[in-house]
Amino acid sequence: MVAASFLINHLYKYHSGGFSWRNIEQTPELLEVYKIPEFRGFINSILSYLMQTHIIQIPCGLFQFKFRKQISEEISLASKVSEEISAIFNFTLDESQAVKRHYLEMISKYQQLHADHQIVSPHAEAGIHHILADLYMADEEYNLAIFEYQTALKVLSQENTDNDDSHKATFTLAYIRCMLKLGMVFEKRKTFSSAYNIYNEIIDRIIRFREFNEKDFGLIYKEKPKERWPYTESILYCSNQHSFDGARKIFPTYCCSRKFRNLQYRTKGKYMISDFAFQMTSDKHTVIQRLAMLEDTQIVYQALLAKLFINEKIELGGITRSNLDVIEGEYQYISLTTNEKEKFLISTDFFRRLGDILFYKNGLIGFSYERTKDTKENDWDTELRETFVDSLYYWAFNLKTELQSFCGKNKCYEYFPKLYKYCRELNYNQFQDLLNNEQFTNELFSTTEENNNQIQKLFKAFWKEEPRRTRLRKLPIKRYYFM
Repeated sequence: MVAASFLINHLYKYHSGGFSWRNIEQTPELLEVYKIPEFRGFINSILSYLMQTHIIQIPCGLFQFKFRKQISEEISLASKVSEEISAIFNFTLDESQAVKRHYLEMISKYQQLHADHQIVSPHAEAGIHHILADLYMADEEYNLAIFEYQTALKVLSQENTDNDDSHKATFTLAYIRCMLKLGMVFEKRKTFSSAYNIYNEIIDRIIRFREFNEKDFGLIYKEKPKERWPYTESILYCSNQHSFDGARKIFPTYCCSRKFRNLQYRTKGKYMISDFAFQMTSDKHTVIQRLAMLEDTQIVYQALLAKLFINEKIELGGITRSNLDVIEGEYQYISLTTNEKEKFLISTDFFRRLGDILFYKNGLIGFSYERTKDTKENDWDTELRETFVDSLYYWAFNLKTELQSFCGKNKCYEYFPKLYKYCRELNYNQFQDLLNNEQFTNELFSTTEENNNQIQKLFKAFWKEEPRRTRLRKLPIKRYYFM
């Protein structure tokens, strides 16, 4: 019973943020020499009980658990009123000194092993610095926490000098987790620019880790249009297997009555891991190991959301359309080989959190403004205005998604870049001519461009398509807004 009270008290100290089993392992009672064998099972029973009312399990995130907002705010308010409650439900420096001293002694031990030229695991050494940083962050000693996280990253970077591909996934996961916590400490210390650069570096490392060179396996990469988001899907195929030296790495060889030959090969990005598992080879297993981590690991996509949230905190314009385009492009590239029908939880959680960030922004995200000449005054007087088509966004008309859906449905996605360019250049007069079936001038289009007639035909079909045309005609648009 005494141990239970200490454990529950320790868990409630994490009320202001998230925590995981990694943090629970630093409970003083678990580090005691004479702890009972059933201690971890006892902690699990307490967690299961608290999850009925006080604790929420986080499906995809840096931590596994967090306290409900109502409980967290109640403890925070009581801590401000009573010094006794503050000491009970919050971490104090005196309480964690013994645990910190234990891990500092372990660091001294590993430093002595280095001095004696003995083999030391970089993961073990980096893990100790990581634990110390967690303890410093819990005690709100942010500078010391930053130093320890940076030391852990330095140790891991020294380990990354080898060329063992089988260890890349383990190293990348440990590196991402440590860097995410480093970025979080920078946020708590209000140094948002440093946090932004940390999250950018994480994303760059994930993208380079995700990189797959299809030519090494004798494959060709293409994008096939489809009707729904993301409106394209990746296709890997081989048109002539014998023209590639690397084809032997991917194609299984079958015995025929006359000769050995390779069968034609074709797969989609979302089925790539399953297809590569057929007739397993060491080269294919290396690819599967890297790609599977991106669809089975919860924390991989957290840096994308963290960077977007930092854009709002920095307050240099907040979240813009360009920021949304970047995060959407980064997510699509990283998840290109993920089968979202089977691994739907990560994708669902990512877009739910993205929606939460945009909801709490509590405002419309506009487009960039363009400088236009004032025809009523002299030509040197200019003013900033949004383009006509961009302004339709305020009536819930998103040109990009509407046009992507149109191109996917009509199987003309190869014309999307040109159609999008011409649609953005459309002015109010031309828009009215299109909706009213009046003669539309073709001055918008380049006469020297290839497939000019086909582009014009698709352009007019897009704006006249129902129910889009009827919906746009009902908008309360005033002509004098757009000159």
